Amino acid sequence: MTNSKNYSPEFHFPVENMGNRKKIKDRIRRIEEQKNLKKQQLNAIERILEFLYIEEYVKPIYRKTIKNNEEYLSMIERRVAYWLETRCSGSEKKNYGINAVLAVKRAKYKCEICKQKDIRCLEIDHIPEKVDNEGKKIRSGFEVKEFKCLCANHHKIKTVNKPSIPPYPLSSAYQ
Repeated sequence: MTNSKNYSPEFHFPVENMGNRKKIKDRIRRIEEQKNLKKQQLNAIERILEFLYIEEYVKPIYRKTIKNNEEYLSMIERRVAYWLETRCSGSEKKNYGINAVLAVKRAKYKCEICKQKDIRCLEIDHIPEKVDNEGKKIRSGFEVKEFKCLCANHHKIKTVNKPSIPPYPLSSAYQ
């Protein structure tokens, strides 16, 4: 297995900037000095950066906002912004929502088990439904409000090991 420290560092989100509003303000100021942008566009760029870097920022962003401001984002910021936008305000909103985004940011954009940092490998896991003492579901469907950030390997292992999922049947060639 490849060491996560050496695995595609260009796809590691710059977590050293997490929670640093001053860096965001400085970056907006630099963009403002270099480009002649309207205040509305500068505010949109600032919202995207806060969405990505400020853990407690809970306002969703929208695909159009990202698309209109791609040139002011790094490659990794664009990829993560589109990935998370889909889950908080896009087609996957009903299955995830802003709590999924918060889980990824709390995990500092890495797998909560193996600490894999390559964002191409990361997935958002729904924490399983809880049951009461009588075996009745406390939550049902996608009303789940808790999530984990896992790499694809650990997400698959966790999913396959769920007791509700039968083991893979072997084809007749292997029996």
